[in-house]
Amino acid sequence: MKIAPPKNLKELQRFLGMINYYRRFIKNFAARTYNMRKMLKKGAWKENRWGEEEQKEFEEMKKVLTEAPIMAYPDFSLPFILETDASAKGIGAVLLQIQNGQEKVIAYASKALSEREQRLTSTEMELLGVKWAVTEKFRVYLLDKPFIIRSDHSALQHHSTIKAHNPKLIRWIFKLTPFKYTIEYKEGSSNIVPDALSRLHNIFEKTWDYVENMQEDPRFGSIFKTLLAKKEDLLKENELQDKREEVTVSKQINGFIYTLAEDNRQLIGEGPLLPFDMRRITLESPEV
Repeated sequence: MKIAPPKNLKELQRFLGMINYYRRFIKNFAARTYNMRKMLKKGAWKENRWGEEEQKEFEEMKKVLTEAPIMAYPDFSLPFILETDASAKGIGAVLLQIQNGQEKVIAYASKALSEREQRLTSTEMELLGVKWAVTEKFRVYLLDKPFIIRSDHSALQHHSTIKAHNPKLIRWIFKLTPFKYTIEYKEGSSNIVPDALSRLHNIFEKTWDYVENMQEDPRFGSIFKTLLAKKEDLLKENELQDKREEVTVSKQINGFIYTLAEDNRQLIGEGPLLPFDMRRITLESPEV
């Protein structure tokens, strides 16, 4: 797990908060994090420098986060759980599964937001985080399988009724339509890991993905070799989906995010169709 050492007290607090979430799986947690936790005392960060002992504990905890019993290989016969969160400057996600009655981490992911993305509203940021995690980062795990999305932003539970007049929101939601998921609300106080990842993006040397290790695994290596070989086919399939006929696209968007007044509906076949101007904006606007 490629995370640079914390440069200030806030970054240390976030890292310790994340590993503290898994402390029940970490033997002798208090003793193994003693020097780092000592730096949390008032004035300790200024009076003491980050030294060899703190760095040793830091590296050990990073290793612990990527090993059993916290992490596990995916079991494709079981449903996945995706937890996401967004902060002012980053988005974070954790892919999970319940295996043998315990919650296991399959992969971590984090991404810094561009200056333009940082100007989004909180709901837009949260939806962007979901779209990125589902359609880009963990697509290979989630396509064609029912899964759960957990978020501490309650508005996402009702995203199917969001009256999105902004073309980019329409596109983000439409990109999620091939996936079979339900959204569950999770209180922010318990949504610790994705929250930490969204705020630790600036100390990540590189977004870390468990797929890299799995490609070298004798059991899963052949599976991912096949999946990666078909990457271009998947991308082409996605492009074709985005270029469906206007009627099909508009009907899906309409059913997904709009509730039109009865006197403003135009019925074609079984479902309502968006007005021409709205269809044109949706289909012709550049993607953000």
